[in-house]
Amino acid sequence: MFSATFFRLLLACVFLAVQPLLYSVLPTGTLQEEVLVLGTTVLAESEFTITGPTEMTIIPGVSRENNRNTYTFVANTEMSLTITSANASAGGTMRMQHIEVPEAYMTYRMYFDFSGLGALGETLVLQGAPVSMGGFDNGYDIAGTFSFETVDDELALEGDYRDTITFSFQAQ
Repeated sequence: MFSATFFRLLLACVFLAVQPLLYSVLPTGTLQEEVLVLGTTVLAESEFTITGPTEMTIIPGVSRENNRNTYTFVANTEMSLTITSANASAGGTMRMQHIEVPEAYMTYRMYFDFSGLGALGETLVLQGAPVSMGGFDNGYDIAGTFSFETVDDELALEGDYRDTITFSFQAQ
């Protein structure tokens, strides 16, 4: 009936007639832009290291300079620090308990450098009171000091005394 040549010509004519319609339906120009928004969460991290002895011997009547220890602190968010004495009185006075006579105590004061300024930056610690760590810019990377002094005029029972100090950090 129809020859192959006639069929090819008919198909070419149909294609030429439909081609302009296809171009008018299809979009022209650049491809559509898509925006991808990325997000992440970085957890608060900190590392507090006492770089001196973690069991210190405090010498009563000796200057704070000789009862001093050092620390390093690294963190990626603003932090506050609460320092507590295990044997503190109800009024918040830090004290060491006599090892053999549990009713006997020796009071002391602790000074802590919250900014990494060293001995000149040490301030008196108030038992259980949170204090903001100073010097946060884009993170902490500080080395500081803390020291102790006993009350000079206090009469204390002879023997060994002990206390445990807890450093608790909280992200602000």
